[in-house]
Amino acid sequence: QLKEEMRKYSVQFSNYEGPGSFSTTLLHICQDRRGQMVSITARATYYPEFNVVIPHNPKTIRAVVRRLNHLLCLNLDVSDLDKQAEEFEAKLSFMASQNPKFQAYVEELEKDFTEVKYEEPLEMSADEAVRLAEEFLKRKRED
Repeated sequence: QLKEEMRKYSVQFSNYEGPGSFSTTLLHICQDRRGQMVSITARATYYPEFNVVIPHNPKTIRAVVRRLNHLLCLNLDVSDLDKQAEEFEAKLSFMASQNPKFQAYVEELEKDFTEVKYEEPLEMSADEAVRLAEEFLKRKRED
């Protein structure tokens, strides 16, 4: 049931089998105690070939915060993260425009990557969804 709940947040599930971490240990303890836990991480691009150091990636931070914001009903204003993400994207675009090899590298990464877009889930009952759909169809017929 937790997995179904998390699907609302446009997450990709992992079958990671690499080295353990603190969250891996917590997940194991939760399973032993018949509890449930989710570990949310975000993928961030790394550019070692170009000696580009990105200490924090506002796009990945925003992706996690937006999901947690809704999941935990935090009502956080993420507009600062939106602005930082736009600035970050502009800097990467500028770097790519100045270095054809870097641009080709980024384009190759983008070609092989499918972003899972996140839209906040609608919180409504099945009855409410049916009512809204019926209203929509009724308006369509009237037009």
